[in-house]
Amino acid sequence: MKKIVMLMLTCLLIFFLLACQGVRDAYEEAEPVQIEQPQEVDYSEAEEPEEEGYRETEQSEEEEAQEELSEENIGQVPYGTLSVGFIQHLSDNFYSRSPFSYREMEAAQWIVDELLAMGYEESDIYWQEFHWESVRGHTLWGNRTWEELEEDTWIWGHFPLRQNQLSQNVILTVPGQSSSTIIVGAHYDSVIYAGASDNASGTALLMESAYRMLDHDNYHTIIYIFFGAEEPGLFGVYYYYNSMSDEDLDNLIMMVNADILIEGPYVIFGAGYAPSQYWLEALPEDLLDMGWWWPQRWWLENLEIRGNHLTVQIDEIADALNQQHGIELISDYRFVLSPSDHWMFAFAGHTVVNLIGMEPGPGQNQIIEGYNTTVVHTPQDEFHFINETWPGVMEANMKAFSVLLEGILLANYSD
Repeated sequence: MKKIVMLMLTCLLIFFLLACQGVRDAYEEAEPVQIEQPQEVDYSEAEEPEEEGYRETEQSEEEEAQEELSEENIGQVPYGTLSVGFIQHLSDNFYSRSPFSYREMEAAQWIVDELLAMGYEESDIYWQEFHWESVRGHTLWGNRTWEELEEDTWIWGHFPLRQNQLSQNVILTVPGQSSSTIIVGAHYDSVIYAGASDNASGTALLMESAYRMLDHDNYHTIIYIFFGAEEPGLFGVYYYYNSMSDEDLDNLIMMVNADILIEGPYVIFGAGYAPSQYWLEALPEDLLDMGWWWPQRWWLENLEIRGNHLTVQIDEIADALNQQHGIELISDYRFVLSPSDHWMFAFAGHTVVNLIGMEPGPGQNQIIEGYNTTVVHTPQDEFHFINETWPGVMEANMKAFSVLLEGILLANYSD
């Protein structure tokens, strides 16, 4: 009997080792779109942390509905419905999307897979990798060493950083009738939490928008960019902006950014520009090493955000959509100054539109005076907590932002 048991255990052990090797081989052979994935350390057997608020469940009703919706005509799907499903999936399955980590890379690959499943071709998608040393020290608050990043447990904690020190942007190009371009960006990385608001919400908005654009004949070429490594210092957008050619910059009409869309029921867009010399050249040097808070405070007090024919047209679009859809889009140019990926374009004098969802009123967590964040950078930034604490807000916000983004992207801004 003992011999039989030992034989069975030996067979099970051999089977287990072969299975693990198969997972390891499959992982190492995986190649993201348009790039040969470098060999990485396999961590497929690493146990994920069991933390309150993170739920590993069977397929939810929302995800089942998402699959059913994907089989219908996208024009018949209510605005915001797809976004809410994408937010839940990222929150539940890709929490702690830490910059330069394996989890961030997995989230990027999921975005690519979803875009392909929508109907886009591999040739439409570009996987833009960048190395830590290529961006370190070149953006505000980014002059740190790799060792210092590893010790920052607020941003990194649950999943290992990649040994090759890479992150990536995922770029989808939707050709239009014109070569003039509108860039739409959202970062998909997060700190150690689930990051439902910051920034699965922005990522989800871009994904729904991309899906809907398949049914439209847009005039301007649209470039969707899912930025990596925003949290430690706008690294992904820095790398992308500095990869743009002179022709790319000449063709650029505006940059639209989506970040923290479900912090509260106020659906806000900040549209404007400021000449480039007023951003960094005028900023006192001693503020550059003090984090984003103090430069932003200085800009709020000293920088005049300006409008132009683009911002006038966007305000008109929002007013019309408010009447048509019964929503309340709020125009507040001050949110050009709230920190996110659009800053890199604003620094160079480009027109930007920043989308953000806020809680009104006084408080300690104000980005712009009169508005507060609620869950950003906390363990409560998680789909189920937000959905249960503020029922209906997520659906209403994502509907309004989806309607607004589509209105912006389908307009003709040619002179």
